[in-house]
Amino acid sequence: MLSFEELFAQQKQALFGLIYKALGNREQAEDLVMQVFLKAYKGYSQFQRNSAASSWLYRIAINTLRDHLRWKSRQKRWGEFFTGAEDSLEATVADPMPCSGELLEQEELRERVRRAVQGLPDIYREVVWLVSFQDLSYEDAASALEISVESIGVRLNRAKGLLRKSLETEL
Repeated sequence: MLSFEELFAQQKQALFGLIYKALGNREQAEDLVMQVFLKAYKGYSQFQRNSAASSWLYRIAINTLRDHLRWKSRQKRWGEFFTGAEDSLEATVADPMPCSGELLEQEELRERVRRAVQGLPDIYREVVWLVSFQDLSYEDAASALEISVESIGVRLNRAKGLLRKSLETEL
């Protein structure tokens, strides 16, 4: 059984990576990771050991991320209502100096894929993040999302189909 401090040290970077890939903002990701660990710390004594601690943390992270994205969506809608703005500053700032044409093409492709993944419905995007970007097994992802392993496979296949369509129309 890991102490909470060991669990923190072991999982901090993986959770940061998951949240950062979802948000694309380092400061927000760091804040959310701290929120995840604060929630985990408060609930650690009630943690049921029938699943891996990492799956339990991923579940907390995903729920925290969902809450944040819902809040952010509401804030954006209200901001657009009052200002008429449709694009965030972050979306309009580009990489100032790419090193070469090949690097620029790779970065553009990476950005297209990131946008396509972010455009997926939540139930598919979460599975893609966990399985493809965080390298979780289907079993661990299923445990983190509290769904069956079969549902992970189905959602991942549907996500791939949606991504394929999205990227084909964009390219």
